[in-house]
Amino acid sequence: GLPVPGSERQERVVRKRDLIEENQKLVETNKRLMAEVIHLSTQLRASTAKVRQYEMWKAQVVGEGVQGGDSEVSAGASQDGEQQKKWRKSLHELQAIGDLRVAPGDDAGLPQEDSVGFAAPPPAVKYTANDVKQIVRAQSIARGWLQRRQSKLCRKADLIIGELIETESSYWQALQKCFFFFMKPMERMSKTKKLRVTERDLRTIFSELQVVKLYAESFLGELQHRRALNEMVVRREHRYGDIFATMTHFCRSYTSYINNYNAAITRLYALRQNPEFSIWIEKQEAEQVGDKLESLLIQPVQRIPRYVLLLQDLVKNTPAFHADYKSLVEALQRMRVLAADMNESKRQAECMQQLLKIYRTLLPQPENFIQPHRHYLLQGKVFFHKDEGGAPKKRYLLLFSDVLLVTVKIKARKHIAASGGKETTTDKFRLEIFANLRNVTSVLPLADLDEVTKNCFILDTKRKTLMFMCATPEERDRWVSMLTRCLERCEREKEREVRELAANDTTAMMPP
Repeated sequence: GLPVPGSERQERVVRKRDLIEENQKLVETNKRLMAEVIHLSTQLRASTAKVRQYEMWKAQVVGEGVQGGDSEVSAGASQDGEQQKKWRKSLHELQAIGDLRVAPGDDAGLPQEDSVGFAAPPPAVKYTANDVKQIVRAQSIARGWLQRRQSKLCRKADLIIGELIETESSYWQALQKCFFFFMKPMERMSKTKKLRVTERDLRTIFSELQVVKLYAESFLGELQHRRALNEMVVRREHRYGDIFATMTHFCRSYTSYINNYNAAITRLYALRQNPEFSIWIEKQEAEQVGDKLESLLIQPVQRIPRYVLLLQDLVKNTPAFHADYKSLVEALQRMRVLAADMNESKRQAECMQQLLKIYRTLLPQPENFIQPHRHYLLQGKVFFHKDEGGAPKKRYLLLFSDVLLVTVKIKARKHIAASGGKETTTDKFRLEIFANLRNVTSVLPLADLDEVTKNCFILDTKRKTLMFMCATPEERDRWVSMLTRCLERCEREKEREVRELAANDTTAMMPP
């Protein structure tokens, strides 16, 4: 009759279980064989060293016997008995483990005392043909698993490279659109003064776009060329680390572009307020590009973090023994440092722009206000007790990392009248007190004892004490917290300067 399906299924299950058990036995046998090989190789190295020592001793004894006769050999044996006992011990050990067969008479001149016994080695393992077959099969399974794992990692790495080339091609095309459909037409407009576009607007909006585009084109060409070469060789031998390492050098050109990005977007927004320019740029976006100019300008800013993510995936899916692994790791480290430097540079550029913006609103403008270490923190309206017993005056505080400005805010309409009718919409600040926080000793909140001290805090300087009143307790606590942190930072800076000055004085006093 026909076979029962259930019986066939059971047979397959049994065969699968047998194969699994056989595989486990092969793995255990392979481990045992490796342990025995390590043990035998250790014994072989030790035995080889002892044989060399024995041959050196034999040559020395025979040489002395030829020169001085048996009497000299006996005398030498009696004088150097301890050294000969050591040789005898080594000789017995070699005889015990079967590594050396000493011919009769070779132990002449040695004392005939019994040496310390040595433990017998484990019995030698004899392998049958079936054992050898199982060993070979286990090794074949291990090699096959390693080969499959390596092929899987290489396939993933190829997919990541393909994704990188695809995204890089889209990125380069976006730069091309930005260059040919926006930058070049606006450059012609700046020469003819059309749509009120100036050369300064062009430099502000597009900055280093042309340089970034050239580098992106070069990088994409290198990737495509290397990918074409790798299709003709063994896939696991491909290399891209050197291309990434070279790219990290010219990616420094992104720094100036990224630092200028906020100013570019601000200027573009101002130009869009012109109806004629707005109509033209919307037509270009809809008919030629199909995307906003702002979305094209931001792509170089987003590119470096994406390089870091792609490199991380590529390193993760590249075997450690691969020839390109070390280069990829180095390129990833350089790219991370580059991304961190760009973020810090962008932060400093934004702080400098904020300082310049506030500096232009101050009347009068203080000297040496723009400093690389200075950055804006907080601003707000308070009431300032200028005179003892007098009514508090409304003032506007501007807090920076090392200075506090007490100002009077001038509305834009008042500034228009005071500036001879010049059109402006920016508020101005008349400077009253320029307080250097390095000269401030403490900042303390006051208890709410009455209406005079309610929501107040004081600022002690070397010359006088300043008292400010806030609208709410939360606002007072915020000012006190920010000022306290600024004072702590200033104290650390002063201590660092003192240490550097002391170190310089010590170096100057040292003799040449």
